[in-house]
Amino acid sequence: MQVFGVIQSNVVRWWCMRRDLMHPDSQSEVYEKYQRTALLRLTSRIPNNERLTVNMLAAHRGAKDMLERILHVPKVYVFQKDADFLFDVTDLTHETMSETDWIKDREKKASRVNPQASSHTLSEAEDSDKTSHSCLDLIVRSRNLQVANQMLDIIPVKQIVEDYWNAYQWIYGMIMVTHLVYMSLLSAYAIPLINDDSPQAWPHLLFLIWPGIILLFELYVILVATFHMCRKRDIQTKQSMQTSSSGLTNFFQKTFEFVVANLSNLTALSFCSLVIAWFVLYLFLSPDVQAKVLAVAIILGWMYTLAFTEGFESVHAFSIMLKNIIIRDISRFLFLYLLFLFAFALAFKCLFSLAPDLSASYPDAFSLYFVTFNMMIGMGDIFYDGFDDNPNSTFIKILYLFYIISTTVILLNLLIAMMTDSYAAVKAREGTTWRVDSVRLAVELEKSMPFLPRIFKLLGIKHNPCRFDPDTKRWMMTIPKAAVIFTKEITRANAVEAIARLEKELKEMKLQYSDINDRLQLLMDKSYETPGSGRPGSGRPRRYRRSVVTQQQLSSSTESRPCVVRHGESDLLNFQRS
Repeated sequence: MQVFGVIQSNVVRWWCMRRDLMHPDSQSEVYEKYQRTALLRLTSRIPNNERLTVNMLAAHRGAKDMLERILHVPKVYVFQKDADFLFDVTDLTHETMSETDWIKDREKKASRVNPQASSHTLSEAEDSDKTSHSCLDLIVRSRNLQVANQMLDIIPVKQIVEDYWNAYQWIYGMIMVTHLVYMSLLSAYAIPLINDDSPQAWPHLLFLIWPGIILLFELYVILVATFHMCRKRDIQTKQSMQTSSSGLTNFFQKTFEFVVANLSNLTALSFCSLVIAWFVLYLFLSPDVQAKVLAVAIILGWMYTLAFTEGFESVHAFSIMLKNIIIRDISRFLFLYLLFLFAFALAFKCLFSLAPDLSASYPDAFSLYFVTFNMMIGMGDIFYDGFDDNPNSTFIKILYLFYIISTTVILLNLLIAMMTDSYAAVKAREGTTWRVDSVRLAVELEKSMPFLPRIFKLLGIKHNPCRFDPDTKRWMMTIPKAAVIFTKEITRANAVEAIARLEKELKEMKLQYSDINDRLQLLMDKSYETPGSGRPGSGRPRRYRRSVVTQQQLSSSTESRPCVVRHGESDLLNFQRS
């Protein structure tokens, strides 16, 4: 923050030295113009190696104070217009980035921040600037929801995201209803076709329309996400050489994070592929395989409906809970339980060999593992009639009790405790999670379907509060003064501006007093030259002598007048209160 303050105070001097310009007066309009041009260039037009400008990097790193201070720089990002404030919101949203066109207006000598190279060509600099991430996109991508929620409170970001999701919620609702209708028709008409001896392509070909649309959209989303993940991994590999072991660990970690982040997309992709495979098998009369593929497709199709619940506030928290429980809690529980399952299943296999009836009942490994799992939930029964006559029955019963205590009593209760903690954690930040996730879903829809904002504008569904200024080629947003609560930095800047204004008024008052004094002097001289005025030898009339004030006396008297100081203090206090 201190570094930015130093840059802000010396940016005009740097700009004038860079452009070979004369340094203007700090109170002139030229000074304000140079300051805005230079700061806008430094904060929003020069990307780093990750193709992020200063504003984008602050949003990406969660630097709330830094981003707030930049967006609140007076006469650079915020202007006062009568009873309103005008904010520069360029690059804050995807819509304000798509038509800013500042890349095409860059200077021919493009500059780029790169610690490894001193200069780059124009094409390389322009390619580096073509980033598709807005500040709002980078904010909602943060893993720290608390920090992301705090950054959404920054003015003017707070005004932008108000009711941001309402227009896109209708799209989510329409898609969800369409999918529910499709799954109902597929379940009602596809299941009886398994035993159909005369398959017909028409009209059953209509079952492929909706999966085809979802498949194309999900393929596009997954390919774009994979491209960005691989590209980011290549950049990190070039910047830091890693060992093979750490690189392999990082690869598996990134792959797991990718699968978790795109779980709904992968589910939709699997569902659409299985529906297409079922239709092909239906045409080629394969009832056995057809039934299995259709069964899995129906399960995935109905489960995919849960992905649309993220778009509704009333059930959003439950959707997040279910996702966390399946991915985090059950996955860790299964890792522990599989160790117990394999260990006790093999132990039972050894002991069943001493009991011929049990060995004949569970001849293969699958049946043995299945009955061992059923014993955990109380559905497996290995104690047949006459089991007590077996000499090894006591040892088998002891092993059975130890298995039930370890799995049913300990592991299952541990799973319940983990689920309870996950539920409490999600419930505690339910409001924060919904606010950040709703904006994230809207941003993703806006990026994947760039034509949506224009359709909303034509239909009047969503009002864009931002307006493009063709003169400055920046996006601006007007916010009422009553809705703006500035930080200490902007308040201090306003106080400095008020003091400068009062000093300017004081100088004007001094000039007015000086002018009055000159007029009095002129009148006094004329009166002295008039015959019969005053007494001979007196020089000047006594009454005029006392009224004449010298310039030095005027300066000392005006600077020491308490009424002027009190008036300035009251004016400053009223300005700060307003």
